[in-house]
Amino acid sequence: MNRIHCIPTVMVIFFALIGFNPSKALAHVNEAAEFNINIKVQKPSDEDIESRLGNLQTAISVKYTSEVRTRILQYTVYHRQATENLIGRAMLYFPLFDEELSKRNLPSELKNVAVIESLLRPSATSSVGAAGLWQFIKSTGRMQGLEISDVIDERRDPRKSTSAAIDYLESLYEMFDDWTLAIAAYNGGPGNVRKAIRKSGSKDFWKMRKYLPKETQAYVPRVIASMYLMNYYHSHDLQPRVPEDLLQSTIEVKTNQRLSLSELSENLNVHVDVLKKLNPSYSKGFIPANGDYPLILPVNRLFDYFRIYDKASFAIMLEKREEAQRKDLVESRDSILSIHRLANNYIAKVSSMRQRSVFDR
Repeated sequence: MNRIHCIPTVMVIFFALIGFNPSKALAHVNEAAEFNINIKVQKPSDEDIESRLGNLQTAISVKYTSEVRTRILQYTVYHRQATENLIGRAMLYFPLFDEELSKRNLPSELKNVAVIESLLRPSATSSVGAAGLWQFIKSTGRMQGLEISDVIDERRDPRKSTSAAIDYLESLYEMFDDWTLAIAAYNGGPGNVRKAIRKSGSKDFWKMRKYLPKETQAYVPRVIASMYLMNYYHSHDLQPRVPEDLLQSTIEVKTNQRLSLSELSENLNVHVDVLKKLNPSYSKGFIPANGDYPLILPVNRLFDYFRIYDKASFAIMLEKREEAQRKDLVESRDSILSIHRLANNYIAKVSSMRQRSVFDR
């Protein structure tokens, strides 16, 4: 059973390295600080790995190769602490990815592309300037409709970048009519995939991959290893490292004011680093005016935000809180969310109530 799918969908969004050689382990991003070597753990047998891979229901062409085994051992034996950090982030981001993929009736396993691209870090930046969970370069990000400027970089917005990445994967699938080739093209570009098809005379990834760039040859095996990990980590006694409670319970509001994150930090008594993790798109540390941009806050700072920055909305929320209290709702985290849901019908600036989570070790 896929344990990741057992996570409640309310635990949506936001914020490890796995790799034997820090310079080669990942497609784009390396974080050697998360390495820990543990050679005392028993290695899984080839028979067990191959059997488990064979049980995966997937639109991707799965093959058990030496590259897949090496990557799985890196995850499950050699770098277990980094793996547990990664699984913890997956528990936060995968519900968001699954929500978007399910809406489009697309294969759930496509979410593993983001694991290989960024290790599920919105703050990730590659040596060639690719950024965010899905590692868009600027030109591709803009082509997919993301705003990228001196003050805003929506490649780092988990929700917007996820929608854009899935749009791009869909377009690649339309080109090749094959999800394995779409994933290869996401890494190596559609031109290189077309060239490999011509040289090999085949659209079977495993027959044509020797004609692809070396990084792309390794890319699909890495995705397969990520699929294995996210489905079978429990079989290797790996425990997800979950985030602190403060960063688990967050909420989104929309604002058209110019807001400084450092000023918000002082007024709302939230550490500025927390606000930066929650709002990674604002590269200069402020939200521009007149843009109807999202602001992510810890849910227990919601009333303070409206009290200081939107008094009209705050009055409405007080009214709704009194209404809820008259109905004997307990003043708790859940009731605050319920109150916000009631008030949401009256406050145009609050686009939608959705709980988010953030975790970045």
